[in-house]
Amino acid sequence: ELASVIDAGRCGVVVAQGDGAGLAAAITGLAADRGRCVAMGQAGLVLLRERYAREAAHAAWLRLLREVAG
Repeated sequence: ELASVIDAGRCGVVVAQGDGAGLAAAITGLAADRGRCVAMGQAGLVLLRERYAREAAHAAWLRLLREVAG
């Protein structure tokens, strides 16, 4: 689930569906804290490179195939 990836990667803010007040609070909090925004952006880039870049995806598939093949 995307929310768990965002939470684990510390690369964003998760707000429950339909929680308008929570969304407004998240936006207001981020607007007031540029450093937090920068940190989340950097964390997102790290997450992307480590888990979702072509090389990382290839290595994960290779590990899975080797595991399945025995």
